[in-house]
Amino acid sequence: MFCFSLALTPEDNSMLDPNRVSSWQKLIRLTARVTRFVDNCRNPHELRSKGTCLYPEELKDAEIHHIKQAQEESFSEEISTTKAQRPLSSSSKLCSLSHKNGVRRCSSRLQFTECLPWESKYLIILPRKRAVTQLIIKHTHERCLHGGTNLILSHL
Repeated sequence: MFCFSLALTPEDNSMLDPNRVSSWQKLIRLTARVTRFVDNCRNPHELRSKGTCLYPEELKDAEIHHIKQAQEESFSEEISTTKAQRPLSSSSKLCSLSHKNGVRRCSSRLQFTECLPWESKYLIILPRKRAVTQLIIKHTHERCLHGGTNLILSHL
């Protein structure tokens, strides 16, 4: 009989490090599977997720987890300032923020349009020079069949 312990904390999740994975899809699927495994270990047998297919909610939660983690690493000062409900300094990298599910989004003139969905009006802020951002751009580039810069930016 084998006995093991698995503890995942936001501070120490080197197993889910975006630098160690070659594609966005692999990172998301790996994160969703590890999260499902941890949840199944914590829940009684009757409440466990069965089956091998991942649910769309699990994949979306994995995406949100990695984007939030990258934002917290890059914009820790701004996030702590907004959580304390203090105004951002003028030298801040971020000028205006809104958030849903803990993911920081930027406000722009698109917020005044009525025909766009909420996700299109408030775009997710992706930190520069982060592995997550590079994986997302690479995934979008391949999904757009290696289109040009403007095509990729419009699909992001």
